[in-house]
Amino acid sequence: MIATTSGFTIDRVAIVDDDPSARLGYKPAIDDMDVEAVLEAGPLMLLQPYVQSLSTRVNAVFCDFHLKKKDYARFNGDELAAALYKQRIPAVLCTSYSDWEQSLLRTHRQFIPKIIEYAAAEPETIMEIFETCISEFDGKYEDVRRPWRTLVRVEEIIEDQDYLYVVVPGWSAIQKIRLQYDSIPSDLLTKMQHGLERLHAKVNIGAESDEDLYFDWELTS
Repeated sequence: MIATTSGFTIDRVAIVDDDPSARLGYKPAIDDMDVEAVLEAGPLMLLQPYVQSLSTRVNAVFCDFHLKKKDYARFNGDELAAALYKQRIPAVLCTSYSDWEQSLLRTHRQFIPKIIEYAAAEPETIMEIFETCISEFDGKYEDVRRPWRTLVRVEEIIEDQDYLYVVVPGWSAIQKIRLQYDSIPSDLLTKMQHGLERLHAKVNIGAESDEDLYFDWELTS
């Protein structure tokens, strides 16, 4: 059992991965944290009932990104990690993702403090991310994650590809950031498509790279 610096207790960690051998492969890292590893066999139930089930059985979760393979789940790891965060359950998302998937992950990035690759799945790193989640539950953000209200400028809309480019001058005056349509509230997206060029959002402008940026959009009247 681990008592974190904020008093949050972790004694059972679920391992969620569509590959049974991967679940077993991650188990030693969890065991080395002196907590019980709970291997989650599929198929898993729908997202919200599954999150509720996890909340009664474990204190934290370690999950892979791709979960829909082999009918293991109807959701991917970014959806799960974000839903757990909203329920104040710390989660680590582990994957080796491409640039395209980075853009998709942005939909839930506000609720995923850090994404790690498989090689970084060591006990110390996992525990550090659990601690970061727990701190954010209480509104305590690291500089790279702290949200600030800032201007967002629409640069280019790619209608036939379902994404657009924006610039956040408070982060970089020149770098364009690609956003998928489904990462933007539909009413706001419609206004962008009809000529809205400047708007505001809460953005973690202390982020070191664009893949770590998240957008909490401010709806316009």
